[in-house]
Amino acid sequence: KHDGYLRWFVDDHFVLQVNGTGIVDAGLGSTISTEPMYIIMNTAVSSQWGFPKDCPSNCNCKKYDCLSKKFLETCGFSPGFCDMMTNKTNPPEYKINYVRVYQNTEDPKQKVGCSTPERPTSKYIEAHQKLYKTRNDKVPLKPIMKGKGACIRNNNGAAG
Repeated sequence: KHDGYLRWFVDDHFVLQVNGTGIVDAGLGSTISTEPMYIIMNTAVSSQWGFPKDCPSNCNCKKYDCLSKKFLETCGFSPGFCDMMTNKTNPPEYKINYVRVYQNTEDPKQKVGCSTPERPTSKYIEAHQKLYKTRNDKVPLKPIMKGKGACIRNNNGAAG
């Protein structure tokens, strides 16, 4: 039984999988969607989310405010974190090198594209163009750019 899946990889290493069969079997009426989705990137700025692993001994770590002048409100952050976050002349930047999304064209359960027969998204957008255009847009739908990436199967059988 296959009800879809989502797999996450970081630096080509398999991290997590959500199996659609488990979601369906839970009986809550949820499924892995065949609708077009967004990818929201986590833009964490620290391997510790800005907080040290252990609270410093001279700090109660009850309040965190980089804009405060009070030691007890800034002492829980990693050294240099508040300086980086409040730097107005050279603010921090977070750049994402690439994001890859794969769909298996051989699997009929995986609907390839952003407008599937079950959910004709492009028809809806065309019918409601003003909701999907900015002042400078001539058309609401831009052409899809196709990458030149190649799928390589890992030991889990997943493309990465």
